[in-house]
Amino acid sequence: MEFKVRKKMNELYNDKIVKKRTITIALLNISVVIIVILIDFVSTYNEFNWLNEYKQVITKVLLITIITINCVIGYILFSYINKKLTTISNNITSAMNGNYNVNENLLPEYEEGIIYSIEYQIKMLISKLYINNQQVIKDKKKLNTLVTEVSHQIKTPVAAVKLFHQLLENDDIDIEQKKNILSKMEEEINRIQWFVQSLTDISKLETGLIQLNIEENNINDTIIQAVNTVYLSANNKNIDITMNGEINNNIKYDKKWTKEAIVNILDNAIKYTDSEGDIIIELVSTPMNNKIRITDTGKGIDKKDLPFIFDRFYKSYKTGVDEGIGVGLYLAKEIMRNQNGTIKVYSELHQGTTFELIFYKE
Repeated sequence: MEFKVRKKMNELYNDKIVKKRTITIALLNISVVIIVILIDFVSTYNEFNWLNEYKQVITKVLLITIITINCVIGYILFSYINKKLTTISNNITSAMNGNYNVNENLLPEYEEGIIYSIEYQIKMLISKLYINNQQVIKDKKKLNTLVTEVSHQIKTPVAAVKLFHQLLENDDIDIEQKKNILSKMEEEINRIQWFVQSLTDISKLETGLIQLNIEENNINDTIIQAVNTVYLSANNKNIDITMNGEINNNIKYDKKWTKEAIVNILDNAIKYTDSEGDIIIELVSTPMNNKIRITDTGKGIDKKDLPFIFDRFYKSYKTGVDEGIGVGLYLAKEIMRNQNGTIKVYSELHQGTTFELIFYKE
C-alpha cells in the first residue's frame, strides 16, 4: 500500500509536470499579448470604436488574471521543487545518522527530469550505504565469533601445557613419568602449532593472499604423497589404506594445496576409524569431471551434523572422539573452492563416510 501511494506521488510530482506548467505559463503570457494587440488593432475600425471604452479595463483584467495564474503556478512549482529538495535533504541527513529505512528508499520506476534523476541517484546511494552497513555488521559478528572460537580452541591445550609444567616441578615423580609428561606436553604444543598454522592458511586463502599455482599435474602422484604423510598415523592403528583406479590424463590443480586437502581428509578418516579399519581411495574420471573418492569404515556422521561439518571449528561430539579442532575439513573445502572444484560428503552414523573431491573439466 505504501509503495502504491509513493508511486502515485511520483506520478503527480515529477519533472513532466514542471515542463507542462512552464509551457502553460508561456502560452498564457503569449495569448494575453496577442489578445491585447488584437484589441488595440481592432479598435481602430469604426465599427469597433466601442472597444476603446473597455480596452483599458479588458487589458487590466487580462493582466491581473495572467499574473494571478503565474503566481499560482509559480507557487506550485516552488512547492514541488522545495518538496523534492526537502526529501533529498532528509534522506541524506538520515543516512549520515546511520538510519537506513529500506522501505522509504525503495526505488520507483524511472521518470525523466533532472530533479528526479538526483533523487534517484541519492536513493541508490543510500541503498548501497545500507547494504555496506549491513555487511560491516555481519563482519563484526563473524570477527567476534572467530575470536571466541579461537580463544576456546587455544584454552584447552594451553591449560594442558600449564598443568604438565606444574607436574614437572614435582620432585617426587621419577624419570619415566617425566618422559611421559614431556611427551604429552609436546603433543599439546604440536596441536597449538598446527592450529595456528591452519588459521594462517585459512586467513590467507580467504583474503586472497595465497595465489594458487594451478597447472597440469599427475593427481596419482599427489595422492601417493598425501598417503605417505599420514602413513605412520594409520600404521599405529593398523588401518589399511588402499588405492583403486587411476586417472590417466593430467588435471589442473595446485599440487601443494590439493595435497594438503587430501591429507586433511585422510587424517580425519584415520581419527574416526577404529583399529584394524580400512580406508579406500578410488579415482574416477568422467566426461565432466575427475573425482577422488575417499571412503572409510569409521564411526560415520549423524545426518544432523552433515550440513555443518565443513564449517570452521565445527566438531560433532556424538562420535566420542575428542581429537581435532574442526578446521581440517573447512580448509579442504576452501582449497577446492579456490581452484574451481568442490567437495561432497556421504555418510551415516556407524556406517562409515565417503568424501568426494571433484575437479571440474574445462
